[in-house]
Amino acid sequence: MTHSPSIHRQRGVTLIELMVTLAITLFLVAAAAYAYLGTRETQRAIERNSSNTEVGAFVLQLIGQDIMKAGYYPANISRVLTASEGFPKLSKYPPLKQNENPTQLTDWTLPADPNPTLAYYPLRQARPMGPYGSGLFGCKGAKFKPSTGICDTAVDGAPDSIVVNYFTNDSLDGNTGDRTDCTGADVGNDTSNTNRIGTAGLAPSQPLFVSNRYGINATKVEIDKQTINTFSLACNGNGASGSKPNPAAALSGNGKANDTYQPMIAGIEDLQITYGVFAATGNQNRRTPDKFYEADDVGKLDWVEVDDPPFPKVFTPPWSRVVAVRVCVMALSPGAAPKIGNAASAPATYVDCNDVTQTQKAGDFSLRKRFVQVFAVRNRLNQVF
Repeated sequence: MTHSPSIHRQRGVTLIELMVTLAITLFLVAAAAYAYLGTRETQRAIERNSSNTEVGAFVLQLIGQDIMKAGYYPANISRVLTASEGFPKLSKYPPLKQNENPTQLTDWTLPADPNPTLAYYPLRQARPMGPYGSGLFGCKGAKFKPSTGICDTAVDGAPDSIVVNYFTNDSLDGNTGDRTDCTGADVGNDTSNTNRIGTAGLAPSQPLFVSNRYGINATKVEIDKQTINTFSLACNGNGASGSKPNPAAALSGNGKANDTYQPMIAGIEDLQITYGVFAATGNQNRRTPDKFYEADDVGKLDWVEVDDPPFPKVFTPPWSRVVAVRVCVMALSPGAAPKIGNAASAPATYVDCNDVTQTQKAGDFSLRKRFVQVFAVRNRLNQVF
């Protein structure tokens, strides 16, 4: 019996050939996975760096816009006049009536100064001002506490806080103006505005007082289904929290101040602020800062007699001499990120808001980026009576 030449004997691969094939396949899969993971981590680092840039720039813009409103009062809004009262007079913030004019129901009352006899205010006993007597006020290494009207206990190296005060222009038109604070609450809730609101549903009888306080909160965010501890820019506004110092702070919405700061933007680790003050002597009309001070140092400056042409000289509190504000924020990428180092795998470093080079701690893979900008305080003349 003979076999057809077209029929060949069949056989499979040997065990060695199978193992070689599997090894090559695993190597290719591992290489592809390594490349994918590397690309993904690089993309995450790029996204977090981009996020830092966006967050830092937005926070500077947000705070800066408020700073440039500091001390604003619509000069074309007259006080409610009586037949016996003369024409309103122009002076500095805050809009307090002149002594020679009679009291009106819609007059704004400056919230009480909790510390009117502090030794470093030589003229303050005669004219207490407190945190709302100027367009700006600040705390070094602590948050401002509306319930007491003073700064909380300062901690070395802790973030600063800032208080920005101004008035709305709602009385120009019922559909214009900004009568909400930084939390979105109606500032008409503040008892200092009670007599100025007017008829419900219409524009206020007089401009309403706005006070926004910015600080830093510890907060938590969820990223990739993981809870991450981070920090956030936070705000406390007089629409939600009031401005009348009240040690027994109650719930918001009843005009009594409380100290709750609402988180706004996550990913801000630090906030450091210095204040440019114009000199007490020389050409005061130029209104340019001669030196930048920290908040504590501004508070220790004396009241000075300032030229105010064409009006007589006026005694000006130190916070009313602030004409520029330098704001530094440190953006921090929440969550883990690739460690950034040099070719020798040295730990990453960054420059903080105090211009000091810091080395990141072991295991800290976060990305940090500093943002600094100086804002001018534009409102120097305001309507008062």
